[in-house]
Amino acid sequence: MEETISKRGQAQKSINQITISAMMLALAVILCVMVKYLPGFQFPNGGTISIAMVPLVFCALICGPFWGLFIGVCFALIDMAFDPGAFGYHWVCILLDYVFAFGGVALASIFRKGFYEKKVSAPILGMLVSGLFRFVCSFFSGCVVWSQISDFSGKNLAPDFSAAGITYSITYNGGYILPSIALSIVVIALVAKPIFNLLSTPQLLSLAPKNVDYEKAKNNQFSKFSFTSLIPYYLGCTLLIAVLSTIPAIKIYWMGYFSLAFSAGLLVFSLIMFVKSLKNPSIRFENSWMTKFQKTSDIYLLTGFISLMLLGISVLGICSYYSYGALSYAQE
Repeated sequence: MEETISKRGQAQKSINQITISAMMLALAVILCVMVKYLPGFQFPNGGTISIAMVPLVFCALICGPFWGLFIGVCFALIDMAFDPGAFGYHWVCILLDYVFAFGGVALASIFRKGFYEKKVSAPILGMLVSGLFRFVCSFFSGCVVWSQISDFSGKNLAPDFSAAGITYSITYNGGYILPSIALSIVVIALVAKPIFNLLSTPQLLSLAPKNVDYEKAKNNQFSKFSFTSLIPYYLGCTLLIAVLSTIPAIKIYWMGYFSLAFSAGLLVFSLIMFVKSLKNPSIRFENSWMTKFQKTSDIYLLTGFISLMLLGISVLGICSYYSYGALSYAQE
């Protein structure tokens, strides 16, 4: 009798995994296809600025590494079919740009324990790790295959790890993968609370790893969770994009427009919250980096000041195309 109950429980668990994985895969495909029709988000030789990896990462966190790998590969094949720049120049680019790159979302499952304990850092770290793994895969693809795009027969590969080949691969792949990671982190910050609330349902609890500390999860103060607790991650991503835009050698000044939008958004948010904190000084968010400040208004004053600096760096990156970096860009 106990064996029968155990088999039924395992079957129900498998059904839950299949259902959730199918839903996350469908959502990822929808997000991917939507942005392909937006001007400026599709790159000529393949690659799109999108948040399609968010549901894939959540699937790996909820269902585990096998299902993360499986739907990552499924999504890769579907994405390749929709991508005009993906037609097979070589099997190496199919593996590196798609199969390995998106299959790498399984790495997010490293943070499953923290995710089920409702730590906001878990999905963010999962996104960073899987996103950077995708960047590394595409970087090698760029050096091995795509650096030869102007004169490529498809027969013999001559990997180009020269300064020019490395620069090409970093700038092209970083141009869409890094903004995608940054946008995905923002989305994760917005949906973290409702996702964590769903973890208490029987369907998702049955998929949790065995070593989860449920007391720690229960004591987490999600009623006090806000975007403010994720500002350090947001600032880090924006700073990285802004600094990269100022370096003429890698020729991605246009990324300054992304960091400009991110920093302007944070500046507006900081000003609004600064005014609110002056009217209500008792506003506090426990269990976060904010507790290190005596006054909540000081937090938003600091983030507003940092946002202004990031705005300046972003403008510098944009202006580099017309000023100190003009000679480098003229050599394109």
